[in-house]
Amino acid sequence: MTSAILTRFTQPAYTGENRCLPCTVVNVTIAAAGSLLLAVWSPPVALAAFLASVLIIYVRGYLVPGTPELTKRYLPARIHRLFGTHAPTEPTTKGPVDIEAELTAEGIIVDAGDDLALDPQFTAEWEAAIAHVGADSLMDALGAFLETDEPLIIEDDHTRTMVFANGAPAGNWESQAALIADVAAHQTLISALPNYLDYDRETRARMVGAIRMFLEACPTCGGEVEIGEEVVESCCRAFDVVAFSCRDCGVRLAEFELLEAEPA
Repeated sequence: MTSAILTRFTQPAYTGENRCLPCTVVNVTIAAAGSLLLAVWSPPVALAAFLASVLIIYVRGYLVPGTPELTKRYLPARIHRLFGTHAPTEPTTKGPVDIEAELTAEGIIVDAGDDLALDPQFTAEWEAAIAHVGADSLMDALGAFLETDEPLIIEDDHTRTMVFANGAPAGNWESQAALIADVAAHQTLISALPNYLDYDRETRARMVGAIRMFLEACPTCGGEVEIGEEVVESCCRAFDVVAFSCRDCGVRLAEFELLEAEPA
């Protein structure tokens, strides 16, 4: 019964994988300060108030209404970067695997003169997989991509597409179109990249994310993909991004943040 009540009042947009650490820290600090003031009058009441506040933060994401807007306005950008606050996917290579080098070495990414492009054969296979996944087999293919047999639910709040496995957050994308593109890229890379399945899930996710940057048509409506710079508002900050969006239906397909240059 208690679990059902908590589930009912949970806000997925601000909890689990989408939890904003700066917002959480600010709210826990406020709860602790308020409890200390109450402790002067009654320590038991103060303890009960603190525990109740922590429970609300856990379930709802924040205690004080308007916290996302307050942290967005007043918390320095360097603090957001320290916490990695809702940072969009960056098309950079971090960690031991150089994604671009690996995909280039296998001929999946090729030199197209002034720019890079996907190998035409890979592109054709990826587009065929996108059509199949989008039309017939999304849930089964998504389960294989996430390596889970748990029941999956896809929720779209028009700003993010979130996937839950048996009620627990399992991943989130810019849109369902982006999700379809990644699942299809995963299927295509299994046959195109011999050692693909030997990589850990994080590396494979970075690979399919890099592939998604080469989308030319929207996986859900077929519209042309356009690239532009925008200011994006997350739960608690605003930042400049390069955005890949469908010109026809407007869905966001990918984005990465334009980081400020460090002072010399």
